[in-house]
Amino acid sequence: LKALSAWLDAHRELASLVAADLRRRGVRATGTRGLPAEAVRRGAKGVVNVLVVLVILGILASMMLPALSRAKSRAQRISSVNNMKQVGLAARIFANDHGGRFPNSFEEMKDELVTDKVLIDPSTGQRFVWIGAGKTEANPELILAYSRSESGGVVGLADGSVQQVTGDKLD
Repeated sequence: LKALSAWLDAHRELASLVAADLRRRGVRATGTRGLPAEAVRRGAKGVVNVLVVLVILGILASMMLPALSRAKSRAQRISSVNNMKQVGLAARIFANDHGGRFPNSFEEMKDELVTDKVLIDPSTGQRFVWIGAGKTEANPELILAYSRSESGGVVGLADGSVQQVTGDKLD
């Protein structure tokens, strides 16, 4: 209401034109600054309605932020598993081409990788750790690469599969 009053003070000419128009229409001017009391009440009620809507939107936004954060975290874990799967498949292709021997590093098998972006774990932003140097396809349960994050990590096995594990299993 104070804001409306300040605005009307700043625009006295407009207020007098509105009041004159209302008098011409037969509306009795009994409110503030020559405006009908009903118009002032409606203006105040409109401001209150807008404020209530803004508060409700703020509450809804604050309720949605944790859900969006969880969705982003889950998407990063899924992308991490996908990247590790690509690394595992590239290692299997390399091993098939080199008599069952896995590469000594990521750089040795870069011809099998489409892009170097798959070597990055999206959930941590760090490069996967390669530990498949000198290993062969003889044992499909061997760990070739892994990535550690706060909640655990992903492990790429020699058979090309990927597992999500807890921090205890990585140690």
